Amino acid sequence: MRSRSSKDQCHCENSFDRSADFYDRTRGLSPELEQAQTELLAGELTGAARCLEIGVGTGRIGLPLALAGVPVVGVDLAAAMLARLLDKDATAVPVAVADARALPFGDGV
Repeated sequence: MRSRSSKDQCHCENSFDRSADFYDRTRGLSPELEQAQTELLAGELTGAARCLEIGVGTGRIGLPLALAGVPVVGVDLAAAMLARLLDKDATAVPVAVADARALPFGDGV
């Protein structure tokens, strides 16, 4: 498998930054499915010290999990997507603009 070049990474960042305004409207689940998804994942993650969501984006999955009591931390390449998450709730999910191949924190964080 080839590693992504900085040009590929930039394209990905720009692509998701451009979609931040409409991402949730076009990727959402029904309230019933979102609740079922959250309950299923929260059940699997019960007792976890912390859960890292790579590509957390606007928080469609991570934010409901955090509000259900799962300690979630998120990273994403797209700052505009993270801004949407922080607009929803500025404190529930700590986030960082980061590449999953070079996380900005050490083990145990």
